[in-house]
Formats: sequence, structure tokens, C-alpha cells
Amino acid sequence: MSLSTQYSAEIQESTGCVRRIEKVTRSHMFRIEGYSVDKKIGKGNFLESTIFHVGGYDWSIQYYPNGSFDAEVDHTSIYVYLKSKSEVFPVEPTPHIVVPPGNIPQQLGSLLENGNGIDVTFEVDGQSFSAHKCILAARSPVFSAQFFGPMKEKSDTIKIEEMEAPVFKALLHFIYNDTFPEFEEIKESNEKHDTKLIAQHLLVAADRYGLERLKIICEKMLCGSIDTRNVVSLLLIAERHSCNHLKATCLKFLDSPGVLARVIATEQFLIGSLPSNLKEPSVKWKYSFLFPVAVVIFLYFFLT
Repeated sequence: MSLSTQYSAEIQESTGCVRRIEKVTRSHMFRIEGYSVDKKIGKGNFLESTIFHVGGYDWSIQYYPNGSFDAEVDHTSIYVYLKSKSEVFPVEPTPHIVVPPGNIPQQLGSLLENGNGIDVTFEVDGQSFSAHKCILAARSPVFSAQFFGPMKEKSDTIKIEEMEAPVFKALLHFIYNDTFPEFEEIKESNEKHDTKLIAQHLLVAADRYGLERLKIICEKMLCGSIDTRNVVSLLLIAERHSCNHLKATCLKFLDSPGVLARVIATEQFLIGSLPSNLKEPSVKWKYSFLFPVAVVIFLYFFLT
């Protein structure tokens, strides 16, 4: 006798997934002009728009004026046609590239130092300075007119009057390097060329050659170096060369308590405090000099 037992079981499994489809909405205008003319192209022929991009795919609109082959008579058919899927290629990360700062001023400064390509020489207070006409003309409208204007210089050696050699050297340094020179480099161990005096001369030279940035730098420096010994000369320079900030700072200094009396009592009040090239002023300078003197005298009697 044998016994057998049979078991049967029904196993039910179910799986599922949810796919979220991102809805992308775009608009594309396909303008149809000359409809009656388009009707003559015949059944099954179409006009196509330009390709446009939506949702990672390229599409176009196909317009059948007389319907497609499957359309009924007297129908117009319009289809949105999938042209192709745009392929996306992985892009390697852009490497970190350090771009060095520009160094044109340093390069031009080196050109001035080594003397390569020089084509003009300046005679200044017994010293000679060589330079490049094109660079000077690019930086200064006065040099531009002097070298390339209708009345341009014919000689390659030019004598500069009413300017000292250290000042002209500082002027060239700024033209080539676009930086204010270190005064220790231009003083040439001469005690008379102190920082304040060179700054005064350099402001006058900057105004003379149309170097507005250098003029402003000098004006800013002089505004911080006003004292009872130089305020009159600085006020004169400010008036003569239209330095409004320097002029206002000088007047504010003179307005301080007790300053006017010390200024008028200063031994070098009138002429001694002026730059050397102003100690023998022309007629025009004489009239210009009346302004700061008149201001000082007026303020003295008004405030005391």
C-alpha cells in the first residue's frame, strides 16, 4: 500500500512602476502666406517649417495645402514631425587656468630703459633723455601734435625749457609705466629736490603735456603736504592750473585758527616759497600771483 500526497499552491506576484513624464510646452509660429498659390502644389505635397527644438528633440511642422494621401478631398493637413533626437555628449570639466595679469606698462618701462628703437632725444637742464615718439604721442595730446601734427618738429633733438631734469625723468617714467615714480629714483642725491617740490613741478609738467591722471595724482599728494611754508605757492599753482581740490584744501588750511598770522609772518611768504621756475614770473604770472596773495590778506583781516 502506498500513500501519496500532492500539494499544489498558486503563487501570484505583481510588479509595478510609475513613470513621471515631464510636460514641456513650447510655441513655434509657422506663418503661411499666399494660401491660394500654395493650393496649386498638388495633393500629397507639403511645405515645411524651420526646425525647432523642444524637450531634447528636433521638430518641424509639415503643411499640406491639399491634404496628405490619407486625407479626404478638400482637406488641409498639418503635422508636427519628429526630425531627430538631440544627442548629448559628456563634456570634460574645464581645467582651472590662471590668466596672468597684463604687464604692458612693465614692458614699455623696459623699452625705455634698454633704449631699443628710440627716435627722439630731449635736452633738459643739461641732461639728455631718449624716448619713442609713438609712445609719447599715444599718451600725451601735446606730444602727438608736436610729433605728428601740422606743425610737427623736424628735428630729432628737442630742447625743453623751464623744466628741471629730475622732473622730466619722472614725467617719462609715468608716460611709460603709468605709475607714479619713487622719488628716491629721481632725486639724484640733490637736497633741493625734495618730495614736495618735485610734486609741485610734476603737477605743472603734467598740465603742460595734458597728462590728466598724473596731474590728479600730484594734486592729491600736495593736498596732504600743505604747511605754512608752502600754502601760498600751492594756492598759486592750484589757481594757475585749475586744481579745484588743491585750492579748496589750501583755503581750508588758511581758515584754521592762527594759521594766517604764521603764514604772513613767514620769511618766504611772497617769493621764496615759489618753485624756482616761478621766481621770475612773466606778466601773466604776476597777475595770477595776485590771487593767492589777495586771498591771504583778505582772510587775515576778515578772521582777525
